[in-house]
Amino acid sequence: MTSISEVAGIEGSHVQMQDIFVLERSALGSRGQVLGRFLATGVRPVCLERIKAYGIHLPASIFAGEQALKEA
Repeated sequence: MTSISEVAGIEGSHVQMQDIFVLERSALGSRGQVLGRFLATGVRPVCLERIKAYGIHLPASIFAGEQALKEA
């Protein structure tokens, strides 16, 4: 996984994606796994209101640009 994205639109057969978080790779682990963290792109997802309607409350700060989610 290198990014967390949402569908921003569809035009004909072309799907437009918008990155919400992108992986910042920092190293390779001893077993060859990619180490890094997901950084916010600064884009607030359109689906955020729908997520809130389902009772999931995410702080707006996690979508601030260069905000790290957690170590991957």
